[in-house]
Amino acid sequence: MNDALLLTLNLGSSTLKAACFGGLRAHRAQPLGRVELDLGAADGPDALLTRAAAALGLPRAPAWVAHRIVHGGDATRPRPLDEEELARLHALAPLAPIHQPGALALVGHACALWPAARQFGVYDTAWHATLPEAVRRLPVPEAGTASTASRSRRRCAR
Repeated sequence: MNDALLLTLNLGSSTLKAACFGGLRAHRAQPLGRVELDLGAADGPDALLTRAAAALGLPRAPAWVAHRIVHGGDATRPRPLDEEELARLHALAPLAPIHQPGALALVGHACALWPAARQFGVYDTAWHATLPEAVRRLPVPEAGTASTASRSRRRCAR
């Protein structure tokens, strides 16, 4: 049986962590491989994906690709990465300038490399939304809380 593959990608500031899972059609996800690649100065998103796929020994194109994305705004669960969602995420890039642009570039290259795969965003901000208000709030004046003062909105802003 030619089982569908799930590829997970977690691009950080110094590494790309990737994992592949099979057995999804039988509802029994089986880890098939995991790799952590150090980012080199010359590594663009296309080179990173090529290195990750080679290191994992992907037997075929994935059916699904899940991308860890730092800033999902008000998203509280994974979302398909269609044109509208990608535009929304690009608009949030100033709030996470170290991570967001690279992650979105990786999404673009994954779409080009595996055009039939369904791409999903899995957001750090979804986890932040589960924190109690007292922990989620940043210590800033009340006037700023509506748009800028929660960790889910400003997690990586510098």
